[in-house]
Amino acid sequence: MSVIVARDSSHYRQLLMERVPSMLAYWDADLRCQFANRAHEHWFGVSPSSLLGTSLRDLLGRELFALNEPHIHAVLAGHEQTFEQVVTGPDGVRRDSLASYVPDIVDGVVVGFLVQVTDVTQLKAAQVAFAHNKEYLHEVFSLTTEGVLVADREGRYVDLNDACSDMLGYSRQEILGKTFQDLLCAHERDRLPPARARLPSGERHVEEWALRRKDGSTVPVEVRASSLPDGR
Repeated sequence: MSVIVARDSSHYRQLLMERVPSMLAYWDADLRCQFANRAHEHWFGVSPSSLLGTSLRDLLGRELFALNEPHIHAVLAGHEQTFEQVVTGPDGVRRDSLASYVPDIVDGVVVGFLVQVTDVTQLKAAQVAFAHNKEYLHEVFSLTTEGVLVADREGRYVDLNDACSDMLGYSRQEILGKTFQDLLCAHERDRLPPARARLPSGERHVEEWALRRKDGSTVPVEVRASSLPDGR
């Protein structure tokens, strides 16, 4: 059973002020602060109350203001801005940030803009780690002496390593787009439908098959196949 508690708008405004980790602020057309939440203490070491009426240039400092200035000019011209930037706090910690500037337009005139700045340091670190892992796996994929093929949901090959090309005598481009059936010897094809039907269930397929090289010769292989979470 859920309990609904009636609250007025001041309660939600207080949550924005005190609890939201992203910096939220409103700057007028003269770049004077009209609203700021408590996250500014974490980012810049200044209280929201001390920011009211102060200049955005004073908050950011000369170097950071210069980096933001093109986006400030753009939002004051009525164009919403979204961009990444590194912000160094008073503690010396550098934070990767994602900033959004939203113009406040009244009767066709920009009277100010809303600012939201979110710390994306952990996300950026995860992206870098993912890129490194992807590069590592690609290197392993390329260097392994066993033939490796990756097929899409329709069973057509979208990737393979050099060992597979060497084994079958086809170039990479000749294999891409083919299916396992295209590589099988004719007498093996009746075995394929039941084997393929078991893969979507997550069962790993391990059997011996006879493949046909580009020159028409036969190569006996052990095939180990399974479905990936994304359907490949």
